[in-house]
Amino acid sequence: MNAPDTVSPTPSTASLNPLMRVWNFLTSFKLAVIIFSAAIVLVIAGTYAQVHEGLYMAQERWFKSWGVLRKSGDVWWTPPAWPGGYLLGTLFLINMLGAHFRRFKFPPGGWGTMILHYAIVILALFVITTYLLWSPFYFSFTLVCLLGADLFLATQGTKITASGRKIGIDLVHLGIAVLLLGQLATDLFAKETHLAFGEGDTKHYSESHQETELAICRDLNPDEEEVVAIPEAMLVKPGNSISDPKLPFSVKIEQWQGNSELIDRDEATKQVSTINQAMATLESKYATPEMLVTAAESAQKTPARMLVWHDALKAIGLPAEEDLVAAAQRISKDSAQATNLLKELRNRFKTEMLTRFQSEGGSAAFAVDVVKNGKALEASFPAPQASSPVAARYFTKAQPEGRDMDARNIPAAAVLLTARDGRTIGSWLITPNLKEQTVSVDGSDYRISLRFARSYHPFSMTLMKTTHEKYEGTETPKDFRSKVLIQDRITGENREVEIFMNSPLRFDKGNLTFFQSQMGRVPSDASRGSSEFQVVQNPGWFSPYFGCALVAYGMCRHFFLHLLRFFKRKKSL
Repeated sequence: MNAPDTVSPTPSTASLNPLMRVWNFLTSFKLAVIIFSAAIVLVIAGTYAQVHEGLYMAQERWFKSWGVLRKSGDVWWTPPAWPGGYLLGTLFLINMLGAHFRRFKFPPGGWGTMILHYAIVILALFVITTYLLWSPFYFSFTLVCLLGADLFLATQGTKITASGRKIGIDLVHLGIAVLLLGQLATDLFAKETHLAFGEGDTKHYSESHQETELAICRDLNPDEEEVVAIPEAMLVKPGNSISDPKLPFSVKIEQWQGNSELIDRDEATKQVSTINQAMATLESKYATPEMLVTAAESAQKTPARMLVWHDALKAIGLPAEEDLVAAAQRISKDSAQATNLLKELRNRFKTEMLTRFQSEGGSAAFAVDVVKNGKALEASFPAPQASSPVAARYFTKAQPEGRDMDARNIPAAAVLLTARDGRTIGSWLITPNLKEQTVSVDGSDYRISLRFARSYHPFSMTLMKTTHEKYEGTETPKDFRSKVLIQDRITGENREVEIFMNSPLRFDKGNLTFFQSQMGRVPSDASRGSSEFQVVQNPGWFSPYFGCALVAYGMCRHFFLHLLRFFKRKKSL
C-alpha cells in the first residue's frame, strides 16, 4: 500500500513574526487601496474646507499636516479625525518602495551591469532636464534619441538587455518618489513674496503678503544700514522677551493683535462730528409732512433714493409708485400716513448713511460705533497702548483674522524696550499702517517698525515701463508686460528684460522666479504705471520636472519594449 502524497503547507500569516506581519501589511496592495481612498476623501474635504477656512489655512490644516482633528466651529461634515497629507504621502512612499523591493529579483545580467545601466540612464535624464528643459524641441528630440538607443541595446541580447528588463517600472517608481519628496521640500522650504513698485522705482527686496517682522534699523553710513529683523513667530506670544547682540536693548512683547484696524483719535473726532451733523440734517429734512413733496422731488432724480422711498412705502402698507411727487402730495394730506412715512424714511436713510461710513473702516467705522452706542467720545477711546507719542494719537482695534484667499491681515503690537542696564526706555505701538518710529539709545538712532517680512535679493530691479492692455469693452487682460532693468553689483550684470504673462523671469536656474501678477497706477501719481510681481523662491523647483521626466521615460520604455517583443514573437510564428 502506497503512502499518500504529502504537500508542505504554506506558512500562514499567523506563523510569521510580528515584524514580518507589519512589513507585509506596509507593502501590501490592500494598504495602497486604503491610502488612495483616504487621499480621495482628504482632497474633497480639503477643497470644500477652503470655502470656510480660506485657501492658506485649509492647505496648512488638511494637506501640510500629519492629521486633521475636528474642532469647534467646523462644518458638520468634518470628520473627528483624519490622516493629513504628510501622513498619507509618507505611507504611500513606504508602501510603494517597500512593495517594489519586496518583489525585486536578482538581475540576470548581474548587479554591476544593472547599476551601471541605471546610473547612465538616470544621469542622462538629469542632464537633459537640467540643460534642455526650456527648449521643448531639443528636450523632446534628445529624450527620443536616448529612448531609441536604450531600446536598441535592449533587443541585442547582451547583459544590458537582461539588466534593464525592469528599468521602465523602476524609473516610474523612482519618479513618483522624487515627486513626493520634491513636494515635501516645497512645502517646507518654498517662500512666496511680492514685489510692487511704480515706474522709475528701484527695489532690491520683495515682501510677504502673510507674514510680518519687527524691523529695527540703524544707519551705518549714507549707503548702508544695519537691520535686525524679528520674525512674527517670536512676536505672537505676549510676555516674550527678545534680545540681540547688535541691539543695546531688549524687546518685550506686551500686546499682540493678529489683525487690527488703526484708529486716528483726531480723525475719529471729526468723523463723529460729521455723522452727527448729517443725522441732524436728515432729521430736519424729514421733520414735517410739508417737506415730503420737496424730498420726493429730490429723490426722483436719484435711483438709489427712489429705491429707499419704494421700500419705505411698502413698509407702511402703501404701493411703490414711480411718481414719488404725486404720492408725496397725496400722503402729506393724511397726517397719520405722513408721520409713518417720515419716520420710515428717516430710519432707512440713517441706516444707509451709517452703513456707508461703516464700510470706510478705520476711524469712520469707529465713529459709527460711538454714535450708535450713544456714548461720549472721550469715554469711548481706550487708554494709550504705549508711551510713545504716536500711541497718544493712534490706537489699534482688534479684528477677526481674515480667512479668504484675498484677505490680508494687518497685525499690531505694543513693545517695551529695556536697556541692558535694566533701565526702561519706553514702549511703542507698531503696525504696518504706521511709519517707522525713531528710538534714541546711547547716542544712536534706531528706526523701529512692524512691516511685512522682506526677502532681500543680491540685485536691484528698476521698473522702466509698463504695458497694460485689455480686450476692448472687457476687463480681460490682453497684454500685461513690465520692462525692468536688472543691476547686480557683485556680478556686474546690467541688462533689460521684459516680464509678461506666461513668460516669467528666472534666476539661479529657476530657484527664484518672478511672475507678472498685477498692474495698475501709482495711487499718489496716476500718470505713472505700477506693477506687481509674484516672487517664488523654491529650492525644490527642479523635482517636478525631473520626476515627470523619469516617469514619462519609464512608461515609454516599458510600453515600447513590450511592443517590440510582441512584434518579435509574432514574426517568429
